[in-house]
Amino acid sequence: MASGRGPSISLIIVSYNGKKYLGPCLESLFQQSYPMDEVELILVDNGSRDGTIEWVRTSYPQVRLVEMGGNLGFAAGCNEGARLSRGHYIGFLNQDTVLHREWLEALVECLERDEKRWICHSSTFMPWTPEFAKRDLQGRPSRIWYYDVGPLGSYRYLPGRASDVEVPTLGLTGGAFLMRRCVLELYGYVFDERFTAYCEDLDLGLRVWNSGHRVFMCPRSVVFHDQRLGRTPRYGDLRKAIMASRNRVVAFWKNCRDAEFWLLLPLLLLDMLLKPLHLQGPTPLRIAMGLAMVLVAALALGTGILRFPEARRERARLRSERRTDAFWVLRQLLDRDLP
Repeated sequence: MASGRGPSISLIIVSYNGKKYLGPCLESLFQQSYPMDEVELILVDNGSRDGTIEWVRTSYPQVRLVEMGGNLGFAAGCNEGARLSRGHYIGFLNQDTVLHREWLEALVECLERDEKRWICHSSTFMPWTPEFAKRDLQGRPSRIWYYDVGPLGSYRYLPGRASDVEVPTLGLTGGAFLMRRCVLELYGYVFDERFTAYCEDLDLGLRVWNSGHRVFMCPRSVVFHDQRLGRTPRYGDLRKAIMASRNRVVAFWKNCRDAEFWLLLPLLLLDMLLKPLHLQGPTPLRIAMGLAMVLVAALALGTGILRFPEARRERARLRSERRTDAFWVLRQLLDRDLP
């Protein structure tokens, strides 16, 4: 990017006991090619007990600290940071990310290419990719990986060419993206706090597309995300999978019209049954996990949605603001290739 003053940007990191991650994350931010004097850094702390607040206050006095007083969840932390931010653009980062030098510059250029683009998110290298181990923060990778929604409604981790071609995506990487402030102004929030965690980014992507705007993945904006995911079924993994399955059903219910949602629901249920089969471990346990997720999805419909009158009101508001046709979301899924 040419020298000069760019748009004012606020970057928000939500932290919970993340002291061991924040050093590399913040250092990679201060090495960005984008002029950092135009960037407001906000750390929202969700009640850390590992000395995060004191350490950041001492080591990085230029970072604006927001103390939540307790662990209110990722969505609530992001929303609070966004409300307190002053930037024309607002970005979000997970605490366990490290950024390529051109990460922010590339996102800004991607967003400014078209005023219809309201969100641009990053290509993401996870720990199981060869590129993650190299962690090259200066050069261009030979390939990229990114997240988008698959034909059964859940996120897929997809390979892509390391080019300058930006890709429209239905979902987004919730831990590394930049958005226009008008997203916050339109909805009054960024992430739906009823989700707490998991699929809040899917809900956001669907809302933006249904409003007549766009979400794009920017290949040049590279982030290394140190998120460790096991392939052996454990109680914690089952709990996370169930929460994600429930939230995914609610996200599509919230952003689809009635007929569209009921046509889409079998795809979501099929995905829940199939997903545990990709894990390692005893077959009966994996089958039980799939059935458990389907049961929770039914409970989400029968209790979670119906018990939240505010969710129904929000759904009615979103439907009144929808600019896509009645079956647009369903068509987007059906047009996608099976793995």
